[in-house]
Amino acid sequence: MAMLSRVADSLYWMGRYIERAEQTARQLEVSRDILVDLQELDPLGARAEWEATLASLSVPESDSQRLVFDVAEPSSIVSCLLQARENARQVREVISSEMWERLNQTHWSLKEASSAQELNEFALGQVLNQVQVACATLSGMANSTMHRSEGWAFLRLGEFVERLDRLSRTLVARQHQRDRTDGRSHENVTWIGLLRSTGGLEAYRKNVPTGIDPSSVLQFLVFERDFPRSLCFCACEVHSLESRLQRRRSTRAPALGRSCGKLAARLEHGDVEEVMSAGVVRFATGILEETRNVSAELQKTYFLQ
Repeated sequence: MAMLSRVADSLYWMGRYIERAEQTARQLEVSRDILVDLQELDPLGARAEWEATLASLSVPESDSQRLVFDVAEPSSIVSCLLQARENARQVREVISSEMWERLNQTHWSLKEASSAQELNEFALGQVLNQVQVACATLSGMANSTMHRSEGWAFLRLGEFVERLDRLSRTLVARQHQRDRTDGRSHENVTWIGLLRSTGGLEAYRKNVPTGIDPSSVLQFLVFERDFPRSLCFCACEVHSLESRLQRRRSTRAPALGRSCGKLAARLEHGDVEEVMSAGVVRFATGILEETRNVSAELQKTYFLQ
């Protein structure tokens, strides 16, 4: 029997909101670390760094504490986890009890931290780290405690679609940051910030020990098939999960299959020369648009019934 569309929808958005919270926490942590070094030495560079972070998160001018604790800000971490928890509450019979307990615990811990009279920089850093650990734990629990049924597939689809969306936005924002700053040192800050904000700096250095350069960073974050946060990896996972769902349901959704297959093929068979010649912003914007098409087709096929 096929899963109800409302259940599939809740699982999909639960996956997206958890991934969004994790990405927001990671990017804020990285930006705060960079700003500590740049604030006094290079105010213009510091400003460009913060603007790139806000653009990556698709939020207007704000500050770190609001982006963590402000329930009125839809993209804040507390809002994302609240939405993830609400979706999880509606599908408690599908997810594991360990996942619900962990998500619930994270929600209340964040709420308790937000009620503090004044949160210093060290305490805020701890909160950002705790959110990242909690979100990574939830992803691991989904893989280790859920049956590989439709519910698991929809949850993972949400995670990878959100990751595609966020990395595409980050590539655009960091390229704009690079264009606004001059000098080799600024360029290194931009590319290292990009790798750190995707959790890929350590993996990159092990895979490319020769150093940081634009071509190698883009090759790794866009086309590296074995790095779970690259665009290529995420697109291939989305395609695989979508194909799995169609086989299980005997569904005929040619538009969805084409959208997922086109995106996966473009990244599986592309190369960094294409990105450099087309321009990073134009390329990443195209990937972002294709990701939106995939999301829209998923909605039409599985959720809007």
